[in-house]
Amino acid sequence: GAWVSGLEKRLRALGVRILTGTRVGSFERRGETIQKIVLENGDAIEPDILVWTVPPVFFLHTAGIPFEASPPKFRTMGIIDFVFDGEVATDRVYICCYDPDMISFRITLYPNIEPDPRPNPPHHLTVEVFADDLDIEAQISKAKAELIEMGIVPANVKTLYSNHSV
Repeated sequence: GAWVSGLEKRLRALGVRILTGTRVGSFERRGETIQKIVLENGDAIEPDILVWTVPPVFFLHTAGIPFEASPPKFRTMGIIDFVFDGEVATDRVYICCYDPDMISFRITLYPNIEPDPRPNPPHHLTVEVFADDLDIEAQISKAKAELIEMGIVPANVKTLYSNHSV
């Protein structure tokens, strides 16, 4: 959508090289450092910084790093929309949380998508959550507590509005 195009435009303006329609074939690494990314077509990239935006299991598998994984657990996914009276405390657009003790999975921070973020409230964000049951409404306070714990919103933030869907 429009936010993806806007983000891509901002990244390209910063000199970021974006590749689409290609797959990573393998990695060459030295210890814990990725030295080279080899694409399936044979092209190689020596990155200054590697930003991996899919679940870590795919990176570990492609990089040949051994890991233990448990079988997937099917859970209910819900969306909680928040409107807060305070600003978000990061310039990120998306944040993915892989902490198995948290219900929050992906947070979309709408004020940071806009080219000129609002200086004044309200500030809107969405939290995609995983729950063991269909009662997403009961998870609203937990999701807010996690936003505070992760430092995304300040502890004294006031919820002006919240809504949920499954």
